[in-house]
Amino acid sequence: MNKSVTSRGDILRESRLLVMREGLGAVSMRSVARACGIAVGSLYNYFPSKEELLREVTGEVWEDVFHVPGDAPDIGGFAEGMRWFAGRLAAGRERYPGFFSVHAMSLAAAGREAGRAKMEAYVSRIRQCLLAILQRDGRVRADAFARGLSAEGLVGLVFDTLLSRAMRGQEDPEPLISLVSQAIY
Repeated sequence: MNKSVTSRGDILRESRLLVMREGLGAVSMRSVARACGIAVGSLYNYFPSKEELLREVTGEVWEDVFHVPGDAPDIGGFAEGMRWFAGRLAAGRERYPGFFSVHAMSLAAAGREAGRAKMEAYVSRIRQCLLAILQRDGRVRADAFARGLSAEGLVGLVFDTLLSRAMRGQEDPEPLISLVSQAIY
């Protein structure tokens, strides 16, 4: 048994490690308490329900995968931003096998409004980073965002497409990057 873990942060760290080793489906109050070396009742002092624990550990995984700072990373143009995002998705898929697809399915279940809201807030931060990268890209044509295409809409399409492709194991972003580059440069 691990040494006794007694802080919320330590519990979340152990939970994230459990997700790495065994997947999101392995997270239960008992398995986390066992991994932390504490009684299940003690775990309820930090997390009143399994749903809250899952919500928080999911946020920890997203944070670990993307390390999204307050500002967008200074990585160059939007094409490079798409490569950064696709690379983070690939690394996250490697580090947390099955996480993205299991997480998406669990949020689709009824009664998970708080989990959806937390994920949407985190996803919004990632989209804002991509949008900031796009807006800083001096190579974008002045007329690129006309006739129904907005910068926000493009970022949404890129985010959804790359995430969907990563969930299916199709991590090569180059076809999408080529298409987007032709549209905006």
